[in-house]
Parts: sequence; C-alpha cells; structure tokens
Amino acid sequence: MNQKKFDSPPTRERQEPNFQWLRSLSLLKRASRVTSSERVDLEGTFPMIMEHAEGAYVWDVDGNSYLDFTASTGAIILGYRHPEVDAAVVDQILRRGTIFPTIAEMQVRLAERLNSIFPCAERVLFFRTGSCATTAAIRLARVFTGRSKVLTSGYHGWHDWHLHIFPRFEFKDENHLDFRYNLNFLEALLLKHRGDVACIIITPEPNFFGPEYLQEIREITKRENVLLIFDEVMSGFRYGRGGIQARFDIKPDLAAISKGLANGLALSAVLGRADIMRSRDQTHLAGTFHNELSSMAAALTTIEFFERERVYEHLDRIGTYFLQGMNQMFADAGMPIFAGRFPSLFHIIFEVEAAAEVFYAEALARGILMHPFDPQMITYAHNETDIDMALEKLKEALQAVRRQLPELFCFPHGQNLSTETLDFRTLHEFGGTIRYRAPINEIAETWLQVDR
Repeated sequence: MNQKKFDSPPTRERQEPNFQWLRSLSLLKRASRVTSSERVDLEGTFPMIMEHAEGAYVWDVDGNSYLDFTASTGAIILGYRHPEVDAAVVDQILRRGTIFPTIAEMQVRLAERLNSIFPCAERVLFFRTGSCATTAAIRLARVFTGRSKVLTSGYHGWHDWHLHIFPRFEFKDENHLDFRYNLNFLEALLLKHRGDVACIIITPEPNFFGPEYLQEIREITKRENVLLIFDEVMSGFRYGRGGIQARFDIKPDLAAISKGLANGLALSAVLGRADIMRSRDQTHLAGTFHNELSSMAAALTTIEFFERERVYEHLDRIGTYFLQGMNQMFADAGMPIFAGRFPSLFHIIFEVEAAAEVFYAEALARGILMHPFDPQMITYAHNETDIDMALEKLKEALQAVRRQLPELFCFPHGQNLSTETLDFRTLHEFGGTIRYRAPINEIAETWLQVDR
C-alpha cells in the first residue's frame, strides 16, 4: 500500500479549535465522579476528551480537530485507524477468535518474525503492556543470576519496583537503584554492591546519548558479569528495523518492546537469550490475556507493512523536513530552543520553561497537538502538507509567546541552550544527565533540585 493513502484530508471535516472545550469540561466533571483520578489528558495541561482519530489527526468531543504529534505516547506508528491493520483485527475477531485455551499458530509466527528482526532475540515472551514486559525482564534476570539488586536509568513503567523514581511518593526500595545515566555513579554502585547486582536496565535515549555511551555500558556489564536489559518499549520500532540495538550494533541480554508493535493495540514482548528466557520455568510469568490474538494480528500486519513499504525512509524524510523547518524558525527567536535529533522521535527544549508552556498552549489553540513534557513523534500518516501547516501554525504560536512574554526573548543570536537547562530538562524528561561522565558531586545539586 502506498503512503499516499493518508495524503488527502481525513474523512471527517476539520475545523479550527474553539479552545472552549465545553463538552470536554462537562465530561471531565462526570469522569471525576466515576473514575479514581481527576487527572486530565496530557498531564492535566489540556482539558480534552477525544472521540475520533484517523491518519495523523484526532478529534475531541467538541468537534475540534488536531494534527497530532504525540502518537498517543508512541503507541501509533502507521497512523490512526490504519486500514490494513484494522482489517486484520476485524478478520481475527469475526473469523477466528480472540483467545484460545492454548497458544495459537499466529503467536508462533509473530515470535519467529520478532526473532528475525531483533539481534538479541532467541526466544520471545508476550505480555500486554510495556510495564509488564520490563517487570518480567527484571524477574527473569533475578531468577537466572540468583541476585536481587537492579541498577536502572530511564522510565520503565508504573509497577512498584520502579516507583522510586518519583521522590514525591517517598517509596523506599533498596533493591532498585537509579544511576541516572551517569556512568561514574553506575560504577560506584557496582563496586558497592558487587556480587549482588542481577542486571542493569536502561532506556536508550539516542537524542542525547550516542552509540559510544551504550557500548561503554555493555563493556561494563561484561566486565562485572551483570546482565544488560534494554527497555526498547519506546525505541523498538522508532529508529529502524531491530530498534536501537540493531541501529547501534549493541546487543543486550534481554529487551522489552511494545509501542508501535501493534500500531495502538495492547501488546508487548520480552526478547532475549534462550538460556535466560528458560528461567521462566523457575518463576511465575502467567497471564490469561497474554495470549489474546487481535493485537497479534495487528502486530503481524504492522510488521508486514513495514517490510513491504519504505516506512522508515518516510519517517526520516518527513521528520527531517519538520525539524529543519522548526530549527530555522527557532534560530531567530531570541531564545535558545533545541529541537532534535532523530527525525521520528525528537525533543523540543526551551531555555525558559515559561515560554514552553505558553508555546504548547498556543499551538493547541491552532490545532497542533504536541506533548508538553514527552518527546514528539512522526507517524507514517504525516505528510509534507501536514508539516507545512504545522510549521505555519507553530510560527504563529511562537509569535504569540513573544507578544505575551517579550522580556524572555533577550538572548544573543545563535546562543545554545545552557548546560544547566539541559541537565534540568533531561532529568525531568527521562531522569538522567547528559553529562554521563561528570563527577557525581558536580551534578548532585541539580538532582536535589529536581527531586524537591
């Protein structure tokens, strides 16, 4: 299927957002009475309730349409309601069934396909969410090594073992220690707990750490006889065939994948060495819905589409076009603004956070939906017409920020982001410092500020 499927406007008529969200606000009040949380969409920033999505666009219950660059936090990679994926899911439901008493042939075929794609994969275990996959990988590592401690950097989900990354919850866990991407801190922890560390689990962040960083971690784990787990829940299908491990040619012992695998349906997997994966027989990793098949039908169709079409070329081309346009716009802003680096998943960081808050709100008012804290993402459904429109609207949004906060735009032309801003923002975005060989005492104060 040609990419031009989504070049025409979505079937539902687009309209400029009215920025009032009357129905959304009413529904949010109802939701607060029947759900356990009052947190609204996108971390409470925009009070929207969505109703419909297609291609690269989403619609809220008030009829407002938005060009979406969140990809639903990375779950969507081909575009919303992709016709081939949807057809495969419907066919599975109507003609075959969604779950059986034992595994199905489709599960075997999907496992074989993943084994052929990811360098570390010799065996595969399926789960439903990224959190389940990372937790399962940790359990396998502990059983295989007979050790208890886990050293970690990055976000790995909502389960108890990872709650220590949120200081406000005051959750103490001496078996899970965060080295915040700093290799000096990592080596100090390995020395202190030598013989007790089962594994290191890290989320690759290639916009800030190149292959040399992950290669150094790989060498450390081999030297210390510690397992290495890549959390590729986000990166597994964003940076090319086989994820970061294939792109950087660095093979972990285990990996977790999820987002993009089934183009929005709930599916995750742990991949890895056969001897480690066989540790499943010495622990408990069962779940009734791990064998659910509609998501596997979506995954097989998504992978087949990737292999037939030039999806990664399109993501790189459209993403590069978008980044070049934004960086040209930001260059003359009078404030350092970083947008980069990988085209399919990139970060935008403002020198002054107050400007960022207004920027994203003004973008939304013009029909551009971006995540105010997480990275932005391109899908196969985005095209040059979409990007041209987005750049025009984002230019208007930036001009609106200048009108509202003129005193913030006082930096010399061409000035880069300050080290302090980068440290602070990266700690907020993925929990680590980009100065990964800095002495611990140099960056400890920044960590304390963020933790407060």
